[in-house]
Amino acid sequence: MSFLSNWRPRHLVGAWSAYWLGLGVVTLGDAVAAIWRVTHAASGGASVALSYGDGLITLLASLHDQPVWTGSVSPTTFALAVAGPPLLLWLAWLASRPSRSRDAEPATRPTPRAGDAALLDAPPVDHVDAAAARDRGAARVGHPAPRRDD
Repeated sequence: MSFLSNWRPRHLVGAWSAYWLGLGVVTLGDAVAAIWRVTHAASGGASVALSYGDGLITLLASLHDQPVWTGSVSPTTFALAVAGPPLLLWLAWLASRPSRSRDAEPATRPTPRAGDAALLDAPPVDHVDAAAARDRGAARVGHPAPRRDD
């Protein structure tokens, strides 16, 4: 599973998409073919029904009241088939990624320069009015100067 550590989110989404496409082809391939045959029959009398009852999701394709294809699945099985493997892949991907806290450099405090002494002693900008902050040079520490559009 070391290959997962090199994956980016786009690789994960691509793998999910490929899984869902493959799942659809394998599980619904015959159903799609039967639905195509029924809906394109020249004589008419075609019907396709998707229903839920007795705890099952059922798809029925029929022609002249004769079933051509039918399939049923429980909602739990459907949900696990659709979401289970992508969720497990995502969890494996998360587990294989390096931890940021483990690999991060220890935080060091920058050494103040001689000209920064006045800024280090100043109260936080959100506790002073704009005029006082402008007079103290708050723009030097990353806060924009107030606009003088009056």
